[in-house]
Amino acid sequence: MPARRHRPAGGRDRAGSGRAEVYRDWEEARRIPVQGSATLFGADGEPLHNPGVRYHWSKAATPLEGGFPVVEGYSREWAATLLGKKD
Repeated sequence: MPARRHRPAGGRDRAGSGRAEVYRDWEEARRIPVQGSATLFGADGEPLHNPGVRYHWSKAATPLEGGFPVVEGYSREWAATLLGKKD
């Protein structure tokens, strides 16, 4: 039977081709306040989660409990506001 390979605390093995980069990105993602897809970041670092989208949850439940967002509308005005532009 082959010897079991030692794994670091937490069971994470960061060695191997490409893994260091994946873990570096993962650590960065844990540091910044990403709420979900799509989250954009302004020049000042402020997070914008689904900018321009108006929605409500299908029921008072988390996604893990069966709730889901229902899109009510979308506006492109958020981009001009973010960039400080006026029509």
